[in-house]
Amino acid sequence: MISPRRIYRNCNLIVNGSSQLGQIKEVEIPELNVNVQDHRPCGTEMGFEVSQGFEKLELGFKGCSIMDRELFQHWGGIPGRLSNYIIATALVDEDGTTHQMLCSIWGFLKTVGTSSFSAGEEATNDYKVSVRSIDLEEDQTSLLKLSPTECIINGFDKNKDLKSALLIG
Repeated sequence: MISPRRIYRNCNLIVNGSSQLGQIKEVEIPELNVNVQDHRPCGTEMGFEVSQGFEKLELGFKGCSIMDRELFQHWGGIPGRLSNYIIATALVDEDGTTHQMLCSIWGFLKTVGTSSFSAGEEATNDYKVSVRSIDLEEDQTSLLKLSPTECIINGFDKNKDLKSALLIG
């Protein structure tokens, strides 16, 4: 019999070391997309796509209150000032085994969108973070490290040869 694994149980968002437990309704971890370009060399019958790294990343989350002072102070994208966003997630197997998934992001808060105001209804904010780097791990094992100059997937450095040729890192 197949039993479900890694069932999402709960999560916490930590911004620059400050827990937002109970203040966040939902978190949208960045979607990973390969950036491709069409290529059709002379003499070929068909074109194909060539991988050119990854698309830019964006973290999204929804806050439970209007203009949360603590979160709002990170808005503005001041050059050189990045904030650290950590999403700590508990995943549970059907047999009760708990796994920790950590997503650590460096970036800046670029969008604060308020919801419409209606009497008696919960007011929320939508936040968007421009991601500069992301580190994803499960049970203290690194799954992904991605930044403008680094791409390590399950311990394999995708750009090792390229960085060596360019004399970086």
